[in-house]
Amino acid sequence: MSDTNLTRERYSLNKKAFTDVLGDPWAYPEQVEGYYNILKRRSTISATGPLGEASTTLNAAKPSPVDFLCDVENIISRSMDKELLNLFIETYIISANGTSTLTQQERTKLEQRLGRLFLAYGISPVAKYFTAIRKPIFKQRACRKLFL
Repeated sequence: MSDTNLTRERYSLNKKAFTDVLGDPWAYPEQVEGYYNILKRRSTISATGPLGEASTTLNAAKPSPVDFLCDVENIISRSMDKELLNLFIETYIISANGTSTLTQQERTKLEQRLGRLFLAYGISPVAKYFTAIRKPIFKQRACRKLFL
């Protein structure tokens, strides 16, 4: 495969990762909504019992939607300076209706950078992020013996 094909494939993967997580308000014929915006709208307030107990997830190894939101926001905030972060939030998070204060070239650079980071940190594909593979107990014990 030539370098141009690898570059195109890499750009395509980065764009797909970005769209999977944050969506694409400029998609044609209609906007694509990412998991971040969908989960952000969902209420994450949980109630506790009279003794201060709250129910937890059945599988503690599986990340919650709050974990996802925190991971995405950490990656976004650490990958750009304050001024660019404010423009990004205004463009993708607050308005997200196809209006932008960033040029198309700036948006493309941001989408590529964040898409690459989402892939590197395992945030995208989102379906895989929310999957936790549990090892059988005998494998856990065998691994523990190796490290003791």
